[in-house]
Amino acid sequence: MKSLYSARAIYGADFSAWVPDGFGTSDAVVYVAETKTLHVVDLKYGQGIKVHAENNTQGILYALGVFDAMSLSHEIERVVITIVQPRMNHIDEWSIDVDALMKWGEVISQAAELALSDDAPLIPGEKQCQWCAAKPSCPALLKLTETTMMAEFDDLDTVPVDSLTDKQMALALNNKKLILSWLDAIAATVKDRLLSGQDFPGYKLVAGNQSRSWSVDDGVVYTALVDDFGVESDDKIYITKIISPAQAEKLVGKKRAAELVPMIQSNEGAPTLAVDSDKRQAPNNLVDDFDDLT
Repeated sequence: MKSLYSARAIYGADFSAWVPDGFGTSDAVVYVAETKTLHVVDLKYGQGIKVHAENNTQGILYALGVFDAMSLSHEIERVVITIVQPRMNHIDEWSIDVDALMKWGEVISQAAELALSDDAPLIPGEKQCQWCAAKPSCPALLKLTETTMMAEFDDLDTVPVDSLTDKQMALALNNKKLILSWLDAIAATVKDRLLSGQDFPGYKLVAGNQSRSWSVDDGVVYTALVDDFGVESDDKIYITKIISPAQAEKLVGKKRAAELVPMIQSNEGAPTLAVDSDKRQAPNNLVDDFDDLT
């Protein structure tokens, strides 16, 4: 194919000319000589969030890096950035000429310089904070929470929901996901500290809710329910797997439920974060049980 001049898979992109120490890996790079077009393809295997190519900063950085490496040996007038998400059946393309790409490079370079400075502004938001490892200790997120919840609602304990204005409810709803994710990150951080044997003022780990499962093979339970308890229909015994102890107890009735006890075992639930006043006891040998998590 004459129009296909060069094609490479998993192409390293050094964009340190725009972002200090910037480097990434594009999943495929194709240069079409006939149209003087460089195609930069990024494969994303996740299925939680649909990603679009237009103005995609990661795609632009990859394109800048690939262009920088290939422009001396290839005549390039246009770049096409493609995002491929097979698990979401999603392919999105964005075409940009080289002049516009370079202008984007200048904008990103200025933003990177500011972000790496000592006085870089912290601007919390759902998108930028989603994967941030510093979320639990971020002062900007704390400030956002204080502004959203405390400045608008003087005392949350005494505020009836139906007395809130539309503005107040909108403010809470707009920031709900971000604030909850911040609180979850803090809880996870505290839990990790406690799992590693450290103390945290006011909190401890306690055993989670127990669950029950059969301690014998499904066939033994099935035979017992049919032969000993007279359950005639398989539909009452099987769902997609053997019914749970609680379902079996309901099936045979309260009077005979005790006869199932020898076939049932209790399983410890995962540790759950609780306040010090919680009456539940901490699990035994908690740190030893979770050594592999550290």
